[in-house]
Amino acid sequence: MKKVKVLAVALALTVAMAIPSFAAWETFGTHLPSYQQDVEPSIITRANNASEKPYFTITLYSLSEGFTSAHAWTESQTAGVNFSNPYTEVSVGQTKNIYYSRTVDRGANVKLNLDNPVYTAAAPYASGRWTPN
Repeated sequence: MKKVKVLAVALALTVAMAIPSFAAWETFGTHLPSYQQDVEPSIITRANNASEKPYFTITLYSLSEGFTSAHAWTESQTAGVNFSNPYTEVSVGQTKNIYYSRTVDRGANVKLNLDNPVYTAAAPYASGRWTPN
């Protein structure tokens, strides 16, 4: 009976430790505002500590015709402090790991920011997915 309890506790701990390592991915579809203003299409609570994964991952599926990339960065949900460089470009079809410039630990609400690197009156549509974990 004691062995069963030990195995049950070991299994429960293994499952509890593994859950935070799974990345929460969220898709987005939004228009990038004109004249390089940014849009914040998504907020996800971070499940990993900064030492485990010091970057976020983004995939840009598509942009309106004539556009090839977008700026992607993250910031704090409440303080509006950038967690990463706002001038990092992601190209259509690319999956990119973008390192945080600040420590972002488990439990932080991370906001995705996007803008058009081209100063234009157009507001291209962008779609993709991302995870802060």
